[in-house]
Amino acid sequence: MPVYKKRAVLIFLGGALLWPVGLPSTLAESSPQRRAATTRQAAVQRLAAELERKHGINVKVSPGVVRAVSAMRDGPQRDDFEAALKRLAAMETEVAEPLKQGDLAPLSLAVAIVESGLKPKAGSPGAQEPVGYYQLMPRTARSYGLKVTQRRDERLNPLAAREAAESLLQDLYQQFGGWSKALAAYNQGEGSVLVSGATETPYVRRVLATALLLVEEGGV
Repeated sequence: MPVYKKRAVLIFLGGALLWPVGLPSTLAESSPQRRAATTRQAAVQRLAAELERKHGINVKVSPGVVRAVSAMRDGPQRDDFEAALKRLAAMETEVAEPLKQGDLAPLSLAVAIVESGLKPKAGSPGAQEPVGYYQLMPRTARSYGLKVTQRRDERLNPLAAREAAESLLQDLYQQFGGWSKALAAYNQGEGSVLVSGATETPYVRRVLATALLLVEEGGV
């Protein structure tokens, strides 16, 4: 609340206490900034409701998520988001359409956009590093049925990697009981989340914001 430097003077008239002189009579009204923030919050809440209605994905809309949506819709991250959408549109139909289908599509596609920008060869194939749209580590990829060898790395297969990533997300959701912690564990590892209790990290906010904007764009 702003500090008013004017001295407030209480006025009594006929024994009744009137509004202090020097304080704005519209003190109870919200500021333009607060009204704008409330409008943004309501808009994101509507997107979250649509996400739950269409896909059964329930996410908490915090002030941090609202700020992340604003940054991706109108702010400095807009260019990266639009570039990823252009890569999605340029994909062959038999690849792009499955990526956008299914109840987990908003989250799994959002993960791919945040992890790799939908750059098909992101990472270092064959190395002990994350690779592909979903930036899966070799051990994780193998545990979900992908072949990772020097000759063949199925992490570079968008549909196979998507299936593995969604299975991983589902397992993490079952383990942690919510999407925020599941996404944090996808990014940091289960052990890190168990120790730190991390929930809404910057990574989580960005993935959730991306998923909500995919709903807004009509991409999923």
